[in-house]
Amino acid sequence: MDTATKEMVTVSPFAIEIDEKRNRDVLLRSIPNCRLRSALSADKSAIDKKGDESIPDHQMISFGRLPRTPGMQVHVNPEKLECRIIDPLHGDEELCEKLRNRLNSLRSYKVKGKLDGVPPRKEKMDKHRMKNLCREMLVLVDAGNAKIVKGVKPDIDDIDGSSGRYLLNPTGEFSSLQPRYQDEYEEWVGKLSRLG
Repeated sequence: MDTATKEMVTVSPFAIEIDEKRNRDVLLRSIPNCRLRSALSADKSAIDKKGDESIPDHQMISFGRLPRTPGMQVHVNPEKLECRIIDPLHGDEELCEKLRNRLNSLRSYKVKGKLDGVPPRKEKMDKHRMKNLCREMLVLVDAGNAKIVKGVKPDIDDIDGSSGRYLLNPTGEFSSLQPRYQDEYEEWVGKLSRLG
């Protein structure tokens, strides 16, 4: 795709809340060391061994005693290349105290001291990493593992048409011999195949 001749699309600011189907944390590849807590709720179903949808007993018992806990949020402003990670628990003393008291009422948990969420985090990104993050957020929403909490859900075509290129490995965890961008991958594999 020739991005120099194509008109770039602007993606409006939007935000998601992590609400993973099984109450599990989510790792974002576009932001190094970014683990996000999901919303915690006892009523999230799972597929059992027979293929039926049900709520696991251990989940009902454990999470049923806790107040619904909101998931961490990711707010992006693609035009400014800014991202903020917010934990709704941070600073919410009433909910944190309620959660601490309920956890302490369980035999398996004891929370000493004050409970608080994760402090806010702000990231400045380049256009390539921002494009990857927007796509990653959209995939989480489409898979039912996050929900839009601010702004309008962007269309994948708008993200594809925004400035920047998709990174092959946003975290940079693998060999630097790989190409940096996804659109260079097929050519790279072709060269490897020809070289044997």
